[in-house]
Amino acid sequence: MLSLEATTIAIRLDEPALSLWEGNLLTPDFREWHRYQIIRVIRRDRPANCKVDLGAREKFTANGFYIPGGIVRLKSGRESFIPETIPYELIARIESLHTVAELRHEADDLRNPKWKSWEEIVDMAEPRLTIGMDNGTPGTLLERFFEEQESKLNWARGRKIFTG
Repeated sequence: MLSLEATTIAIRLDEPALSLWEGNLLTPDFREWHRYQIIRVIRRDRPANCKVDLGAREKFTANGFYIPGGIVRLKSGRESFIPETIPYELIARIESLHTVAELRHEADDLRNPKWKSWEEIVDMAEPRLTIGMDNGTPGTLLERFFEEQESKLNWARGRKIFTG
C-alpha cells in the first residue's frame, strides 16, 4: 500500500520531534551537493518532515548522522526508534521524547569536529538523553537505540536471544 508523508516548510523549536537526520543530498536542480537536515515532527497525530538546506557540503567535515528523538509503539506491542521505516497503518502510538530545539542542539554537538571518538560524544550526550525504561530501570535513548539495532541484526541473521 502506498503511503504519502506530510512535509512542512516551517517548524517551531518547541515542537515535539521524532528524529533528526543530517547528511549530504543533491539539490533540487541536481547540480550540486548540499548538507541537509531532515527533522521529523508530529503534526495532526502523524509524522511530518521538514527539510532544511544547511549549505554546500564542503563546509562540513563531520559525517552524516541520525538522532532518534521519540518512540513509535506498534499495534503488535513492539517499540521502534526509527519511525521512517514503519507504515502508518501499523503504528498504535507515537511518543516524542525531545523537542526540535533539543535535537538541533545535539546535531550541533555531533557536527562539531573537536571530539575524537564516538565514545566521547556518547558520554557527553548521555545525561541529556536519559529516559526511563519500560521495566523501571534507567537507560539512555542512545543505549536503547543501539540495542534495537543489534536486535534487528540478530533477527536478520537468524539468531534468537532468550532472557530469563
